Amino acid sequence: MTQNGDSRPMPTEEQRLALEMRKAGATYKTIALKLCLPSAEDAQAAVLAALTWLTENPDDPSWSLEALGLARREDWLIGLTKRARRGERPAIEKLEALLDAAGPGGAGGIGSADAAGLFPAPAAAPGQAESREGYAALQAAGRRGEIPWWADFVAIRERLAERRAANQIARADWRIAAFLAWSSSPIVGRWPATQEEMATRVLGLRGDRAIRKWRRLYPWIDEEIAYWQAAPLLAHRRDVFEALVTVARQKDPKAHPDRRLLLEMTGDYKPRQAVEQSGPGGGPIEFKRAEELSDDELATLAAGGDLAGDGSEGVDQAADGAA
Repeated sequence: MTQNGDSRPMPTEEQRLALEMRKAGATYKTIALKLCLPSAEDAQAAVLAALTWLTENPDDPSWSLEALGLARREDWLIGLTKRARRGERPAIEKLEALLDAAGPGGAGGIGSADAAGLFPAPAAAPGQAESREGYAALQAAGRRGEIPWWADFVAIRERLAERRAANQIARADWRIAAFLAWSSSPIVGRWPATQEEMATRVLGLRGDRAIRKWRRLYPWIDEEIAYWQAAPLLAHRRDVFEALVTVARQKDPKAHPDRRLLLEMTGDYKPRQAVEQSGPGGGPIEFKRAEELSDDELATLAAGGDLAGDGSEGVDQAADGAA
């Protein structure tokens, strides 16, 4: 029921699918990709919409007991998170205890599917106390909306977890994910302003030496930075293609530029000025100095012939000229 007492509408097919995928352990990022949703946050909203309806209609035969259990668990976590955001210390301590005990991602998602790899070493290992303190501080600041690249951090952490599970990368800990999110953010107005400050103020490191070491040992870090820097642009690529097709299909002379661009992209039309020059057989054009040419080749050129191919045409022309 809503606050006005009205019945809440049944979940859409998209929301049902999102919940089913969540039950199967899919991350919000994966759900968004599979269902063509704009972001992981939209996937989470779809899941929560289905869960909200489910908790209000637990007897609905189309939902399983497993789904109901998931709904109650995530509803409890949502309530706990809301209390933590309001600054209630018991709720904050409970969330931190859950993170330390089970390692749930929690980085913007509820009960993230990946737990392993959040920290690269046991808590007793040197430097790991600072790592856990830094992560807890980052979590709290992110929930308060104080981290400008928080949403990217959420998506990157889940992507790295998936790549690590597929044995594509060796590490997926939170420090690297946070560094990737920071590095991918716009330089103008970036917080923190420098890599050194990022290392000491956010990651809990003594300096940025460890970051330089990561980039030397793991070349995929720079590849990920390039990927996430372009992500905002690529996120709109499908929309641009759809708009291009929509306009190009209009029977209007004003749509001619869109039709032309579309046909050029599909390879069905090549502008006249796009003339491809190449050597024999489509190979590279070869250049020779005059002193490298034979007497026959010089005679061919003098007669206005072409040295392409076997040069027989030019030789014939030279012979005709001599006759």
